[in-house]
This record gives sequence, structure tokens and C-alpha cells, in this order.
Amino acid sequence: MAESRLALAAGFAIALLTGCSILAPPDARLCAAAQNLSAAMSLTATAIQADAAGDVARAQGLATQARSVSDLAYARMNGMGDEAKTDPVWQELQNVYLATAQGAQALLPAFGGSPDMAPAQLVDAQAAMAKVRTSLPSMCFDLPADLETPAAS
Repeated sequence: MAESRLALAAGFAIALLTGCSILAPPDARLCAAAQNLSAAMSLTATAIQADAAGDVARAQGLATQARSVSDLAYARMNGMGDEAKTDPVWQELQNVYLATAQGAQALLPAFGGSPDMAPAQLVDAQAAMAKVRTSLPSMCFDLPADLETPAAS
């Protein structure tokens, strides 16, 4: 009887510890980086649409915003310790950053990119972000209400 109680108590302790790690909130910096990168991706998508419509000035303005927001996410991520950089979520967010920033840069003449490269870079960013979405709560991907987003096709 004592053995069954001990086994039951051990099982309860393991379940409790597992539950706590599952319920633990994500690192707020990773969540903020994911939110910034989601916004940067949306701005990049809108910039790509504007460029395709021939509105180069608007496309460049949006691409500049996207680049700034993605750089903010990058700065937050780099402010984390070296231990955080081994986290698979951090690493995928780094991939999102690189693809998003390159997509935005492709629309900016100062960076010497080609606007034709932007859509492929955005697809790469979206693929990397899809991997991150399984690891962070949905609130980490909310976009600000005033963010300019792509028009529906």
C-alpha cells in the first residue's frame, strides 16, 4: 500500500512538473520578436504589392518600415544571452529575420537588390515563421490594428 502511494505521489509530481513547463509562458523577448517580425512580413508583402502596382515610392517607404521593424526584432533577439541562441525558436526567428530583411532590402535601391527577389524571400520568411507558430502562443503573432497590410487578392 505504501509503495502504491509512493508511486502515485511520484507520478503526480512528474505530472505537475510537466504541466508547469507546458504552462510556462514563452520568453517575452521571443514573443516580441515574433510579433515584430510578423509586422515586418506584412509590411514587406504590402510593399511587394505596391511595387507590382507601379507605386515605387510607396513600396520603398513600406520596405524601409519593414526593414526597421525587422531590425528591432533582431536587436531584441541579440540582446538575449548565448544560451537563448541555442533555442530552436530563436534560431527559426533568426531565419525569419534574415529572409524578411532581405525581402525588404530587395525593394530598396540603396541596398542594390532586385525587386524580383522580394517575393521569394517573403516565401522563405513565411516558411520559417510557420515553424515558429507551433512553439509560441498566437498572441505572439498579433499585428497592430494600424499596420498597413496587403490588399486581399
